[in-house]
Amino acid sequence: MGRLPDLLILTQKDFSVHICYNSVGTNRKGVLPMKSFVNSVSGLLNDYERTTAADFTRYAFPIDGKVYEIVLKALPLWLVKLDRESSKHGGAEKIRINPTAINKQKLLRMGAAYIGTIEELFDPTVKNKGHKYEKYCTEKAGQAWKADRIEYYKDGDLTVNGIKYQIKYDDASLANVNTINAAKQYRNSQAAMDAYA
Repeated sequence: MGRLPDLLILTQKDFSVHICYNSVGTNRKGVLPMKSFVNSVSGLLNDYERTTAADFTRYAFPIDGKVYEIVLKALPLWLVKLDRESSKHGGAEKIRINPTAINKQKLLRMGAAYIGTIEELFDPTVKNKGHKYEKYCTEKAGQAWKADRIEYYKDGDLTVNGIKYQIKYDDASLANVNTINAAKQYRNSQAAMDAYA
């Protein structure tokens, strides 16, 4: 009798996914841990969209050194992925933008426009690429920019003519599950205060 082919068996155990090999002579270490998640990307994105203080998201992404921008009323589910923060930042689940080549092409078909090259647009003295784009947008709107840490559910990154924008660049993080839960509590407390007012 011949040798059995290697089989890939996925099992769920204690919220960990393992890859096991069952044929003779294969790698018997047998377990390769992968990320596993408790929350769904659609649930977290829905909660994020319901609790954001912004009216729109200004999103930009690079392709071969050129930067393209689009303004979105809501982030499409296919553009967002579930991820996890590093353990030094608490390891919480989070949602972030997923700028794959296919997703960038979809955004171009939706109307994303070329706005310049990375070198033309972004201040090289600003290290964080999200801050670079935020600074560009703020100064383009004729406002002074400064880095801040205001939660997404309390205010937008930029307000122009009374319209609030969240500003996101490339593979930006949107929020972790703890921040989204805080946002829901904040919104509920605001609604309760409004009901009594």
